[in-house]
Amino acid sequence: MLAWAVAFACTLALETPVYVLGLRRTVGARRAALWSVALNLSTHPSAWALTRAWSWPRFGAVETGVWLLESAGLLALLRLGAPRTIPAARALALTLTANALSAGFGLLI
Repeated sequence: MLAWAVAFACTLALETPVYVLGLRRTVGARRAALWSVALNLSTHPSAWALTRAWSWPRFGAVETGVWLLESAGLLALLRLGAPRTIPAARALALTLTANALSAGFGLLI
């Protein structure tokens, strides 16, 4: 459990600034930070469990799933709780950037 908590904290430390920078003009920095936590809480536990049995194909599949789920989650949050929204392509790029950063860091440590 401690290893997951450390990994989750690192994920938030890396991904939250990406979400804040990408969404601050749309929803404000505070809401963007809260959404980062919510999106990661919705995917990180499952991703952690699924990648314990390590293989490159599994890692790629899990990370692709996380990216697509977080993209869909972000678009849903924007539609439900934002005064304005962003194009789907921008949401995909934002979540890809955030997840590539944390996944890449995770591979390095």
